[in-house]
Order: sequence, then structure tokens, then C-alpha cells
Amino acid sequence: MLWAAGHCDPEIVRLCLPHIERTRDDPWWNYILMHATLPECVKLILEHGVDRDVASGDGRTTLHHLATVDRPEREGLALATMLLDAGASLSRRDLLLQSTPLDWACRWGRIGLAELYLARGADAVEADAEPWSTPLAGAGKRGFVEIAKLLSEHGARE
Repeated sequence: MLWAAGHCDPEIVRLCLPHIERTRDDPWWNYILMHATLPECVKLILEHGVDRDVASGDGRTTLHHLATVDRPEREGLALATMLLDAGASLSRRDLLLQSTPLDWACRWGRIGLAELYLARGADAVEADAEPWSTPLAGAGKRGFVEIAKLLSEHGARE
């Protein structure tokens, strides 16, 4: 039903939402948010009461997933901004890499997301993280020099 959130009509989403009987933290919503590209559809889903930090089975929130999805950068940034405006957490760690959304952005070379997350208060240092799961370690492993420089400007040190 909610395939419409991806590329279609917000009115279809508006009509479908009242008939969906899933809890606000059902991992299914994570999938729906990841494939939603129309801002109005994302807004409707969030207004429906879906947990803005709803996670997949491995603990990745939509903010984590955005680093790995092949989509135009402006779409990813728009979705991330909407989630952050709704109160999504930048400090939540996934179960797989024990990493925050910022680390995922740094690991996959998404400088736009890294800049947004840092501007919104993400911790560039993450002193409580395992040494291999810090944003700087993620950027360094992949040779993302620009991201490493951005992190060092925000206090991260090797």
C-alpha cells in the first residue's frame, strides 16, 4: 500500500495510513521511511506517529541507512533534516557496527550527511565508542580525507 510514499502520490499515503495496524516502532516503518522520497509523504508518516528512530532488526535507524542508499544527495539530506527536525537521535548505535549515524556517514563517504549531522550536534569525537567504530576511524579506513579533515575541525583527533 505505501509504495506510494516512494514516488507517487501523497494523497494515497494520506488515505492508507489510518488503515495500517502496526505499532509505531515496528521495523516495517524503517523500510517505508527508507524508500520514501517525497517530503510530503515523510511528513505524513511522521505525523501519523511513527517513531522517528524506528530501527531495522539490526538496530539501524533511517539516519544510519541514509549513508548506504544510492539516491541523490539532496533527497537524503532532505529526509535526514525532516527526521532530525522531528527529534531523531544522532547518538543511537546500531547492533552491527556499534556506530552512530555520523560514523555511518563517514564510513560511506557521505560528506553532506556528515556536515548536517555535525551541524545538528553529532559528537565528532565519540570518546565512548570502540576505537574502530568512531567517525574518524570510519573515514580513515576508507581514505575519506575531506571527511577526516571535517571531523578534526570538530575536535576529533587520531
